[in-house]
Amino acid sequence: MRWVRSKNGGGTRGRAILMRFTALLLCMLMLGAVVSCAGAAGDDPTVATTSGQTDADRFRGEALSVLSADTAYASDGTGSAVSRALYSLDGLIRDALGITVAYEMRSADLIEDRAALLDAVVHDAESGVGQYDLFRLPALTATEAAICGAFMELPNATEGDGISFATLSGKRMLAFGAFDPDLIETVPCIAVSGSLLRAAGIASDALLQMALEGGFTLEAMMRLGAEREVIPFAATEAQAITLYYGAGFGAVDTAWRAVVHADLTAGEPTAFFSVFSDLMRQNGCPENTLGVTLFSEGRLLMMPIGLSSLSLLTDAAQTGAEILLLPLPKRDAGQSEYRFPLMWNAPTYAVSSVTERGALSASVLRFAAEHGTDTVVAAFLETLCGTDSAENELRVAVFGAAVRGARYDLGYTASDLIGGEAEVLLKRCASGTISEVQYAEAVRSLSDAIDALFGQSDGSNGAESAESDANSSMSP
Repeated sequence: MRWVRSKNGGGTRGRAILMRFTALLLCMLMLGAVVSCAGAAGDDPTVATTSGQTDADRFRGEALSVLSADTAYASDGTGSAVSRALYSLDGLIRDALGITVAYEMRSADLIEDRAALLDAVVHDAESGVGQYDLFRLPALTATEAAICGAFMELPNATEGDGISFATLSGKRMLAFGAFDPDLIETVPCIAVSGSLLRAAGIASDALLQMALEGGFTLEAMMRLGAEREVIPFAATEAQAITLYYGAGFGAVDTAWRAVVHADLTAGEPTAFFSVFSDLMRQNGCPENTLGVTLFSEGRLLMMPIGLSSLSLLTDAAQTGAEILLLPLPKRDAGQSEYRFPLMWNAPTYAVSSVTERGALSASVLRFAAEHGTDTVVAAFLETLCGTDSAENELRVAVFGAAVRGARYDLGYTASDLIGGEAEVLLKRCASGTISEVQYAEAVRSLSDAIDALFGQSDGSNGAESAESDANSSMSP
């Protein structure tokens, strides 16, 4: 997770939960590969197209070649709820269209692993060999490969419910969504102590329903933590920055070409971060605190937590302790949806610039998102919390709203490619160690770094940028 951001060592990706799954996303790729240009969710994949040819007629017998980072495929439907859900869906679609998939897996745990992965992707495109059709890569690696020209712009057929995009230099180059269990693992949520809620006379279902209706805002979160005899909230500086993104802020908008949003003065982010510092200080919680111990001891009501780290709470908490998972709060009621920043290691998908199977690849992704998101999200929550998702529809719905909120921001997802300048800027805002003048200078420097990354030489900072794409906009 972002709160412990490290780029080396086998444990850096926080895969503790997903390692317990016996099947990961390649199940979804294999099921999706037989889908082709399926219609909207619920459509029969064999329905005739306008030309009279069915999707099954069009793609049956084709083979899709996939290069995937760190994912294994389970050959049976046993194991976790996620494994069973993916396997069942895989079999259903494979039986319908009979398309095969050849896939290659490569490690992406270490810096050198990701460098080798990037070289393989770029060389495949530049050489024109086209060994692979579809790529599944860590977002940081995928961004760099996209800038190198290894991917084609995603066809319109990729659009669908449950899928989002990274737009670079005006083109939608990367796709991602909660149909991938590895992406769900990177999701940050607000963990709330159910026992402390009950002690305060607050019904869990009422809180969940409020969140489902879009009412979990910063104000609502502060209200929830007010006037309690426990510590209401704890967060580290890095967690506060993630909350800043969840509240609709950001560092870079990539709708047209990478552009720093200079319309935020240093005062606005500094004021945002000071709210959390003040809340913690006023209630006896040291600033920049990771609240796992406090939460487990029953002294902390709320804290941000990454799903990959949730076991830190569940393992340390008392047996039977109830933990509610809520989305990162919205900035205010005007923010249309919950969101969280796509992590550098989150899985993203891209289509090779030299493949002849672009339409098939796009349809694979769309079908996986439309037909797999709900079942994968429910199965993930069941595996994560050990409860039957069928008996917790409200929790599943709220969890689904949270994990669908991934949004790409160059300054967060691929900060390393621009020298970490966006990350440094927000850290200084979070710590309150930057003046208005310094902030303006940092924004100009960040703009120059982005222009250089994308081969821009005019230094215009993108004033001519078109209106931001909803999937990468930094303001609600």
